[in-house]
Amino acid sequence: ERAIEWYSRAIELLKRPLPLMDFPIFVASDTLSGDRDFYLRTACEGLANTLVAARRWQEAVGVFAECRKLDPENPNRWYDHAAANLGAGDIGGYREICADMLEHFGKMTDPRVANRILYTCVTAPDAVPDASQLLPLAEMVAKLWPSNIRILGAALYRAGKYEAAANCFEESAKLIRLGPWDWFFWAMVNSKLGRTEQARQCMDAGVRWIEEREQKEREGEHPWSWTERVESQRLRREAEELINVNGPTCI
Repeated sequence: ERAIEWYSRAIELLKRPLPLMDFPIFVASDTLSGDRDFYLRTACEGLANTLVAARRWQEAVGVFAECRKLDPENPNRWYDHAAANLGAGDIGGYREICADMLEHFGKMTDPRVANRILYTCVTAPDAVPDASQLLPLAEMVAKLWPSNIRILGAALYRAGKYEAAANCFEESAKLIRLGPWDWFFWAMVNSKLGRTEQARQCMDAGVRWIEEREQKEREGEHPWSWTERVESQRLRREAEELINVNGPTCI
């Protein structure tokens, strides 16, 4: 609560059209006047993340929107804003951000931007009007970083290409240690292909990963990032619902 108070106060001061002399601590430097936008972006990001830590999701969504306005060419700000909407349970807001993000950045050829678009837009179904639009971006990313073939698998799943998606996750398992994001996508792929036992095994692996990570947090290890937590929770619910429809649940 104290952090929220101080971040809010900093933002209020930085938005005022005050001359440098009104900030006595900075009298000997023009740093503040030269970098006011930087400090404002930093304060907004700090406030948004602190609101997430306090589980004040609706307020966090509003502040993340402000972060995005202050830094519109940074795809990480779009990603955070979209994830916060998922945390708040606003799937409509999430999808609106995804569609706007794809329109804004989709023609760029920077694979780092493409990577961020993909991780933003595959977390929930129907994030963009046509999931096949994600495939060229995913192919570019996977070609540059073969260990990230997982994101191509996720994009293929959202586009309804389940056999190709399964091949991607099988290859990914050879290259990296899978986390819940991967296991839940792979569970859904297997379920769509009628591979009930494999789907159950993937679900179990994802759930175990989360339980083990939460236990490590309780023992004092570095906390799991809030964006990864939101993504994994969302994908877990989706996978559980799908497997309950297509076959017996594993939990």
